[in-house]
Amino acid sequence: PERARALATDAEQIARTITDPDRQAQALTRVAKVVSLPRAGHLLGEAFALGSWLTPLPVLATIHPQEVIRIADAVYADDRS
Repeated sequence: PERARALATDAEQIARTITDPDRQAQALTRVAKVVSLPRAGHLLGEAFALGSWLTPLPVLATIHPQEVIRIADAVYADDRS
């Protein structure tokens, strides 16, 4: 576990050096996929702020499915179909 934490920390630091916002969001999302809460939530929040909001959505769905439902309700609130 200690070695895994160190690798995740290294991956997070490397992700932060990426200058393209979309690619950085993708990298942070991948790190979030393998770390535990609450760190994963913070990384996903950063990914949402940096790139396309669709990038972190699948990982968010696995750790906070109720939040994805809230997003879908907000996005499709006026959609009657």
